Amino acid sequence: MTNATAHAPAETGARDNSCDRQTQDGAQQTDARENNDATQEDCAQAVIETQPAELPAPTSGSESVKQGDAPAQANSSESPPTPNARAPLSQQQRRASARRQDVAIPPTAIKTLAELTTTAEADSFVQLVEKERLRTKDGKPYYKATFRDRRRSIETFVWLDSPLFPSCERDWRVGHFYKIRATLRDSTYGVKLEIRKIREVAESDKEAGFTPNLCRPSSETPPETLLSELIALANAHIAKGPLLNLIHRVVKARRTELQELAASREHHRTYVGGLLEHTISVTKIAIALTEHFTTLNPRLRTKLSKNLVVAGAILHDFGKLLDTTSTLVGPQKTVAGALIGHAVLGLEIVNQYAQTVGLDQETRVQLEHIILTHSRFADWGAPTPPATLEAMILHYADYADSTFSSAIKILADDAAPGEFTQRKSPFGTPLFKPREQESAPKRDPKEEAPARAPRSQANTPHATNARNTLPR
Repeated sequence: MTNATAHAPAETGARDNSCDRQTQDGAQQTDARENNDATQEDCAQAVIETQPAELPAPTSGSESVKQGDAPAQANSSESPPTPNARAPLSQQQRRASARRQDVAIPPTAIKTLAELTTTAEADSFVQLVEKERLRTKDGKPYYKATFRDRRRSIETFVWLDSPLFPSCERDWRVGHFYKIRATLRDSTYGVKLEIRKIREVAESDKEAGFTPNLCRPSSETPPETLLSELIALANAHIAKGPLLNLIHRVVKARRTELQELAASREHHRTYVGGLLEHTISVTKIAIALTEHFTTLNPRLRTKLSKNLVVAGAILHDFGKLLDTTSTLVGPQKTVAGALIGHAVLGLEIVNQYAQTVGLDQETRVQLEHIILTHSRFADWGAPTPPATLEAMILHYADYADSTFSSAIKILADDAAPGEFTQRKSPFGTPLFKPREQESAPKRDPKEEAPARAPRSQANTPHATNARNTLPR
């Protein structure tokens, strides 16, 4: 918690005492009745400002999330008039009073979570994807909540003494969208979100550019572009015939689901379009491995089927269309996915169309083996390990992309100080954070490589000493 938030209860008490003193003095001045409402509104404003969750929806030309210091700070430059004594305002009256005193403030620039800093407040549109009630060692309740937008997910802790605790417990709902004013905070638990004000998005937020997709992680490449690239790979590397026809029919029939689904629920490409990105990447790696090994060993060109490798790469994760479903809070496992697994479910999709294109039995069995074994290990979902060259190539292509993509995600999500990530990588160890690579310094033309040695010296062992004269 920041200092402004931590001292909010003390400052609130000071304001309440000030309001009480004003009321007591007002009992002695019965002729100031007309000033009473204004003073009560000032007192109500002091209370409302310590309750960020009760912000009204923004009106045209103004923002209810105000600029300036933390909500607990009061304006001490004005001296309120002396009121008459009256009964305390109800909660509804206090809210109405706060709305009347709300002033038009030019809207601030909306920033993504990735653009937030520890030094300045900013407004962001976010989605609450997780809220968990926990207890401290002393038994006091607190909440751990996770918010996300298109590019980042980040946690926040809401402690019992926080002004946000009542609204978090009562009003924050998983899957709903919110507008927040927040900063980042370095803590012993890493970088966390420090929320100053929060409310649910309103219809008027559309004028500021809000759409649900702002809080929905998705590929930077349009899904139609990804789909076209996948089809182009198939056309370029699979010979015309039943196998290519199978790819066309399956992709066409499942194109909507393909464009929506993530590649993984937790580890890599966990966003809309992630499955297409992963499939394209695996296919390219598999093609490169096939061409590499057939170049090293030309005899493999007649034994290793590039058609099967590419078809298997494109279809290997199609079972995830039945294994996983998209929800408001991201991809979730289906019952069929939990009980059967995406490899076996993928066969159902392939077999549904294989007979319609006239795929021969041997090719069909080989393709099924590639799909079933691409994860290699039983606890990863493979009923049997790869036993063909094509299946081995696909397994390592899939493993390379998923592992490296997971590592990239861990590095991108880790904003904590230090040279290593807090979270372990797929290799079971924290990752070293790569440093920015400096551009190569410009060489002085006078320090270029020395002239070639005479041919008679070039073949002697002493010729290698010429390297020592190069600038380091």
